[in-house]
Order: sequence, then structure tokens, then C-alpha cells
Amino acid sequence: MIAALGSLGADERLALVLRHVDGLSIAEIADFVGKSVAATDSMLRRGRDRLRSYLLRERQEVERS
Repeated sequence: MIAALGSLGADERLALVLRHVDGLSIAEIADFVGKSVAATDSMLRRGRDRLRSYLLRERQEVERS
């Protein structure tokens, strides 16, 4: 999981941690990172999509082994 998080950009990683570990709202994260709520929501969606894709690729590689 650490490698998966490391595959994200710094802003995406920070936003995901603030949202899913610290429980901040999207508005709180937007204020923290200095972006609009819409931009922060998009960043979270992209980060989750990239994280999901990374983990699926890793799982497929393990299943092939």
C-alpha cells in the first residue's frame, strides 16, 4: 500500500490522507491546500482512480505469478 500511495502526486496523496485518514471534509481540505472545492474534489477523484488502478495492476501481477 505504501508503494501505491507513493505512486500518486504529492497533492493527491495529501488530499487522500486528509480525507480518508484524518476525516476532513472536501471544503476543509480545499482550504488547507489552497484550492477551490471543485478542484479539490477532482483531485480526490483522480487520486482514488490512480490508486485503484495501481492496486488492480499489482493484484493482477501477483495472480499471474
